[in-house]
Amino acid sequence: MTQNVFDKLTDAISAGTGVELTFADIELLHELVGDALAKAGADYEQWREIFEEYERNSRREQPDQLPANEHYLAFWGEFIPAFRRRYPHWGRERRPARRSYMTFAAGSRHFEYAAAFVRPASAPRFRVELYIDVPENEALVPRLFQALLDHRTNIEQAFGDRLVWEALESRRASRIAYYIAGNIHVTDREQWQDIRDWALDHLGRLREAFQPHIDLLRTAS
Repeated sequence: MTQNVFDKLTDAISAGTGVELTFADIELLHELVGDALAKAGADYEQWREIFEEYERNSRREQPDQLPANEHYLAFWGEFIPAFRRRYPHWGRERRPARRSYMTFAAGSRHFEYAAAFVRPASAPRFRVELYIDVPENEALVPRLFQALLDHRTNIEQAFGDRLVWEALESRRASRIAYYIAGNIHVTDREQWQDIRDWALDHLGRLREAFQPHIDLLRTAS
């Protein structure tokens, strides 16, 4: 299935035409987008436009196949007001979207904080993360990642726990993440308040741990 999805997208990019994706395709690609970019060599903006066009049309075209997207929209619709109340001075305004993740400003275009539902083969989970991405200079990503890794002990002490340092060498980006324990399903709304409270707490802890280092890297550059 994965190769078939790559074929659909790369053929559409080459031909300059639209693309028809199933809901299963788009869900898979949301999780594999980094690997997809690496394999297909497509321009990031082209991929982003394809995803956004699909998401604009998907509810109208396939309403019976989009329960997860509607749950994402509702979850972020509740999460963002709580985030604004908790952190009223944290960067730009965000709007809820039909996707599995939400990003938040880090004061540098090379970094973003994020909260995300993830669906690995083993079990669905939820994480908060610092995401490092430099589309115009991919070689800078491992240097920024290493600059933070050099301060791992201090960062994890400030955060209060060990973090998962993911270099993502097959992709053009890296992440440093913290995962909530247990299986997390966006369709289980009884979990939402616990997930929201956990994410709000841990996004704040992540920011407190990383922001001084990000600010120093921004000043140095």
